[in-house]
Amino acid sequence: MGKRSGDGTFRTQTRHGDTRRLQLALAGTVCLFVSSLLMNVLVYVRLTAAITDLSRRLEEVEGRQDSHRSSVYPDRLASNAPDVVTAKGQGSMQDTADNQSLTHFALRSRQSGPMRKRSARTICHSNEYECQNGGCIYSRWQCDGDNDCTDDSDEYPLNEKCIPLYSTYRCRNGKTIPSKFQCDGGNDCRDGSDEYPLNEDCNPAYRCKNGRQIPSNWQCDGDDDCHDSSDEYPLNEECHLCKNGRQIPSKWQCDGDNDCHDGSDEYPLNEECNPCDFHQCQNNATCNDTVDGYTCICVKGWRGEYCEHKIDPCETHQCLNNATCHTTEDGYICNCTDDWRGEYCQQKMDPCERHQCQNNATCRANKDGYKCSCTEGWRGKYCQRKRRNNQWKKYGSQLAMIPLLSVHIPARTDTSVRRGATAMVKVIESATFTQWRDITERRFRLHNGYLEIKEPGKYLIYSQVDFYNASLKMDAKYSIKKSTEPQLTCVTPLVGWPPRHTCYTAGVLDLESGDKLVLSVACTECYVLTYDDTTFWGAIKLSS
Repeated sequence: MGKRSGDGTFRTQTRHGDTRRLQLALAGTVCLFVSSLLMNVLVYVRLTAAITDLSRRLEEVEGRQDSHRSSVYPDRLASNAPDVVTAKGQGSMQDTADNQSLTHFALRSRQSGPMRKRSARTICHSNEYECQNGGCIYSRWQCDGDNDCTDDSDEYPLNEKCIPLYSTYRCRNGKTIPSKFQCDGGNDCRDGSDEYPLNEDCNPAYRCKNGRQIPSNWQCDGDDDCHDSSDEYPLNEECHLCKNGRQIPSKWQCDGDNDCHDGSDEYPLNEECNPCDFHQCQNNATCNDTVDGYTCICVKGWRGEYCEHKIDPCETHQCLNNATCHTTEDGYICNCTDDWRGEYCQQKMDPCERHQCQNNATCRANKDGYKCSCTEGWRGKYCQRKRRNNQWKKYGSQLAMIPLLSVHIPARTDTSVRRGATAMVKVIESATFTQWRDITERRFRLHNGYLEIKEPGKYLIYSQVDFYNASLKMDAKYSIKKSTEPQLTCVTPLVGWPPRHTCYTAGVLDLESGDKLVLSVACTECYVLTYDDTTFWGAIKLSS
């Protein structure tokens, strides 16, 4: 009994030891398997991260610009270059370069967002360009390499104003690309020589807050190119957030282009815009911005909402005393009547200021105008006629009063034209003046205006003509002629309004019997006054 018991106990202990060893072996195997699995997972994760980082870097270096272009112009990519996209990365290196160039031509843009639709207007504004298909685009969109008109009429060669787009730029590695592709943030040369900093013509890159550098024109496009959002709104103060959520560079505000596509970057939705930048004031008017928009402050002589209407200054003239207003370039002038003067014809004129009294006569104003008080020896309305005097000659021891040989010829008025109470003769053209009554006597004869001398000797010939004309463009002129040769001539300018002047002349002539004298007026379309003996002539014999 005791042996059995001892043997059973030993066997039981041996069985428990085997089980424990089996459990330890199994646990070690499981640990080894789990460790291996964790190691594989860690390696996979690291490898995946490395591949992702490598892909991102390759995209930044080689495909950054293409990704921007395809997102900006997906319609152009689909319609203009489908073969290029599907063939990119295949074929020979020369084919790849050619395909990339074609891709750039198809995808290049002004980096300002989606293509703007052309206007449906048929009449373009002054700051717009009219396409051949009738559409309107901004003038500054011409010749930028984009088919904004949709019929290529805004680009070369249809638009003759454009320099050919296909001028080239040679990279440092010898590759040639279109000049348009410089400084656009894309590594088109594959050696970076077309971009900043290798290309000195490019704008500096933008430095992100995390130290990363990106092309300047990648700012404010809605893409987190810095990977810390420092290139976009609100971290980038150079960005403007439109009301529709779109981002644009702040400098694009208030330039007349609807870059936000909802008008919130322009006047009147953008309160930062000055309405006077787009005013329609005309004729040197000044624009004044107001709460509701702007007003035009007109210069003198213009009126209207935009100062587009010229003011007639005579509408508000200040001319007085029946004066006539006359418009001038500087405003207006007042044409006064005879009795008034001054800027506005406000001063009563003294009639003696423009009197025609002669021979030291004194002018005296009266209710009818003025009167001339003649000095001794003169008579007539203007004291223009010399009084006849008898001269004494001594014959031996006797004195006898013998009248001198003389003749005075006043103009006749019975055939003259009359203007009111004024008698005058109209002279159509230069001609002999014949308004004299015929005289026939032993020593003189006057017929048809010609005075015939019958006694030879020295004669004092005198004459006066009173001119009246409606124009100031000519001088008053007449002559005493012997036959056809002028002997005495009088010339004087017409003055006053209406123009008028009296011309007087006298001289001594040696005359023979039979000589004929005539008074000839050199005047066209003028009048000679004949009333009150203001026009006359005569001859006085001085010696035999």
